[in-house]
Amino acid sequence: MGSADVELQAAPFSWPQNPRRSTYSAFWRRAAPFVALCLLVLVAYNRRSLLRHAQDAFAAVYYKSDPAMMGRSHSAFPSPVCCTGQSCVPKGGGRVVVLSTLSSPAYLPLFLQLECTLRMSNPGLELAVLLEPGLLPKSSERLLRKLGVTLVKTSPLEYPNTYEPRYGKNFVKLKAFNLTQYDAVLMVDADTVIVGDVAPLWSLPTPFAAVWDQYRWLGRHRTGLRGLNGGVLLLRPCPAIAAHMAGILESHPKLRFTHRAAEQDFLDWYFRYTGTVLPLEYNVQTAQSLVGNLTVGGVAPVVLHFTNQKPWHGREPGRLGHQFLCSAADLRRRSVAAGMT
Repeated sequence: MGSADVELQAAPFSWPQNPRRSTYSAFWRRAAPFVALCLLVLVAYNRRSLLRHAQDAFAAVYYKSDPAMMGRSHSAFPSPVCCTGQSCVPKGGGRVVVLSTLSSPAYLPLFLQLECTLRMSNPGLELAVLLEPGLLPKSSERLLRKLGVTLVKTSPLEYPNTYEPRYGKNFVKLKAFNLTQYDAVLMVDADTVIVGDVAPLWSLPTPFAAVWDQYRWLGRHRTGLRGLNGGVLLLRPCPAIAAHMAGILESHPKLRFTHRAAEQDFLDWYFRYTGTVLPLEYNVQTAQSLVGNLTVGGVAPVVLHFTNQKPWHGREPGRLGHQFLCSAADLRRRSVAAGMT
């Protein structure tokens, strides 16, 4: 019986097919273009938000991983002292002022709201503004003088800032520590309005005080607190401290907080262990802490701070916090009283 040669060929190996897996694969193949389109739309409309989150993540690693950035220790950065405790409060209260800054002419309408609300809530209290020469037209300077605003001319103090370029100009606030013609300064941003009595602040036995910075947990839920907010600062002028700060900023560039909120984070670092915390009502960030006519804690606000949607066009019905603003008629009356119309 003859034998036949049989050629054996190995069959290619393959995994057993899973019907459910095939179904999933087919689904994702069909869904992939739609998912990609959604991602593109998300990036297009939220590019700034995504960039900000990336900046926050970088800053958290860059700053919070460095123990020296937690706060100014006296052993590493011994600070001069101009007053302590009750010695900070002169007999009779001394000369006090509400001081603001103008980083550009665009902020003048906001400053006029600050001026108007201050006159109604704290009549007779001096209002001044730190102003770089040539920043405002002469007509605007005349208006401010007619309104009784003290113009304090100053040179700029600015460091580059990647988080928000305009923040770099805010270091000019540190020049308030040189204004020894005043015994106490309430430094406020131009996007604030003062609607309550600030007199209790002048008698506080402290060289520096501020309110916590406020944020909405997960962007919309309960109000959280962190660091300090630079929008409202109570300070006692002290040129020695001003010089000390200037030296630190020049010799330690990381403390300029280039990738964070500039002077706000610097002041939080500098006074972390020595500053006084003010109640929330003295710097109510409207989008984060205002509920109707009260703070989230149920207290009437003294200073409102429009950190998000600023009232560029004055009072608008239905907008958060706008019920505290001066009306167009109020502003016209202020202008007429100043002899400008």
